[in-house]
Amino acid sequence: MYNIMFLLLFIGLTFIGIYLRIRNNKNRLMFWVAAVIVCCGLVGLQVILEKQIIPRLDMSTDSLVPAMLLYITGALNLFINTFPYFAILVFYLLFNGFMRYDRWLIGGLSIPIWVTLFLSSNLSKNYLDTTFLSFWGLAYTIGIFSLAIFSTVIEKEPHYRLHHFIIAIIFCIPIAVLNVFHFASSATSDRILIAIPYILVLCLIIILLLYVRGAFLGIKKKSIQMVHISTVLTHHSLKNSIGKVKLNSLNIRNSLEQKQYEHIDNYVGNLLDIHDTMMQTMSNISKAVSNQLVLQKQETDMAAIVSDVVKGLRRDSTITIDIDCPSVIVVVDRLLLTECIQNICNNAIEAIKDAGTLRIKLQQRRKKVHLTISDSGCGMDRLQVHNVFEPFYSSKQRTRNHFGLGMYQAKKVIDAHNGKIDIKSARGKGTTVTVTLKTK
Repeated sequence: MYNIMFLLLFIGLTFIGIYLRIRNNKNRLMFWVAAVIVCCGLVGLQVILEKQIIPRLDMSTDSLVPAMLLYITGALNLFINTFPYFAILVFYLLFNGFMRYDRWLIGGLSIPIWVTLFLSSNLSKNYLDTTFLSFWGLAYTIGIFSLAIFSTVIEKEPHYRLHHFIIAIIFCIPIAVLNVFHFASSATSDRILIAIPYILVLCLIIILLLYVRGAFLGIKKKSIQMVHISTVLTHHSLKNSIGKVKLNSLNIRNSLEQKQYEHIDNYVGNLLDIHDTMMQTMSNISKAVSNQLVLQKQETDMAAIVSDVVKGLRRDSTITIDIDCPSVIVVVDRLLLTECIQNICNNAIEAIKDAGTLRIKLQQRRKKVHLTISDSGCGMDRLQVHNVFEPFYSSKQRTRNHFGLGMYQAKKVIDAHNGKIDIKSARGKGTTVTVTLKTK
């Protein structure tokens, strides 16, 4: 029973972690969640090797197999005892918006792992001195608990506060058990080891339940979400358009019967507008489900693209647009990039409820150009920021023009150009979108 329990732990958690990573490969939060789940799955493999296989091997022989298995066991032992502290802390820093693409910070947080590797372990002998590990692990645990409490307390919506609290339980209980495990005596550690699989499986079940319900980090199973929402939106849009087609057709008939020909041209214009709307809807959904964009690159002045976008923005006199865009030549698909920037700017304009400012700034640094679009609008919370690039995800009320595809399509365009798009936002403090592309 002991062996089967840890074997199932290894197979189940590792498979689920890899699955979640593949299905949500663009979500940075899910990357760290999946990494932690895989790490927990490797606990089963490490325990089986250390407790069952290694003791039965003849280590006195010259065969490489026992030495290799011992080394693998030592590497797994180091990984599963150190990585969870690091990964969960990074997760909560991202979750609370304290870190975006700060690789130096991620590297700095990993330093204790490397110190443990070189000064407190011997992988070839499966030896790990937990003295240093225990204390830096405790510091990381305190940091994780603090960030978990912070994310729960500052959330004003009771519904989301409950979700944050459940997520805190999912991560804080296992990390607390791990730290107690490091400080405990050998006899107590063995008892804790037996309880670990049950704790991990329970946490995983909660994650999966929230994931399926779309309550875990706002993520749903994409295969179901995309098909369902795409069908609903298409049906809703076509139903409205068909109703308008019928109404205008009846008006044309009535005008002909009453010989009021002066109204027919207006009704025909309405029909043409409905046609354009329906074609645009089909185009938006087609782009969303397509896997690849075909770029038609050409040398283009980024300042000219911004100028074209600004001319097409719908705004009133209460919104000020501040532009600082020097001439920078890039090799891009002008049409797609213009559409991408227009989507971002339209979102910024719509986020400004009353009076406000939209700032567009272009900077060239070495061989890269950074386009920053900032607004003084209502802003977004943490989950909205992390899910804003998901297809059919929108914080706005859905209408025939708002399908939640704009930012998803924008990211596809930037990714196709091998660029980066980053969003920083907070409720009541506006949003800043930064697009980074390579120059000529």
